[in-house]
Amino acid sequence: MLAPNVRFSSAATLLWVMAKPALVQSQGTYTSIDIAAHHTETDCWTAVYGKVYDITEYAPNHLVGAPILVNGMCGKDGTPAFDPVHGDTPGYMQIIPGITYLGELAAEIPVPVVPVPNPAPVPGPGTPATGTGTGIRPTSRHGAGTNPGPT
Repeated sequence: MLAPNVRFSSAATLLWVMAKPALVQSQGTYTSIDIAAHHTETDCWTAVYGKVYDITEYAPNHLVGAPILVNGMCGKDGTPAFDPVHGDTPGYMQIIPGITYLGELAAEIPVPVVPVPNPAPVPGPGTPATGTGTGIRPTSRHGAGTNPGPT
């Protein structure tokens, strides 16, 4: 049975929904890596509000069409794409046949980013090196072996 106050974008979508079997329940916990493996029109998983769904069967029947749905939702957290359009319809994903609830999105601990220090600059051609002096001044080209003394 359809939930009250649910709006459908077209009569065709409503008829398709009513002709399909009810939502199949399957439960597990999935990571974003698990979801990312299902990112095509023929294998489409998404997460919406922390719940993971297989929307493969429903995708071709969505009003915007499967390609747009695939780009916005398949293989990723689809909440940013879902919320502006359907966010005001509680339980939308649970009442649409062809959408299978798979389970919960696992809480993932972000990997801390450790800054890598910049390596010391390497002097380029024509750039004098620093800290490598010997204290001995080069000899003059005009008097081999002569040292003009302190300057």
